Amino acid sequence: MVEPLHALLYTSQLASGTPIQAVAAVIGPSRTHNRADRITGLLVFDGSGFVQYLEGPAAALEDCLQRIAQDPRHTAFRLAYRGTVATEARRFAGFGLGYAVADGPLPSEAIALLDGDTALQRFLDLLPALDLHA
Repeated sequence: MVEPLHALLYTSQLASGTPIQAVAAVIGPSRTHNRADRITGLLVFDGSGFVQYLEGPAAALEDCLQRIAQDPRHTAFRLAYRGTVATEARRFAGFGLGYAVADGPLPSEAIALLDGDTALQRFLDLLPALDLHA
């Protein structure tokens, strides 16, 4: 039996005093960790707020989530969605960590107020307007 994939979505804000360059610095190491842990996903940043969707094996995803939640480069961390995904239905199969910078403000604050499937759907509705980088 194949282990189901788990998925999560969180929002956060860039910590005061953290340079924007810190965001780019996390991408490379995160891609390396994610590839090793079979995690895929997408990080979206609008200059001050983050929305990130991740999917992978449950234990690896929980370890990743703990590292992210403790990272001092962001604040106001909020888990908005947690669920499972059919193994063959990864949303970002080719992305160890996809990255997109939003041209305008993200509804990260709005997503932070939502829970479950509603939060996930609001995030998925953003995707067509983003320039994704694998």
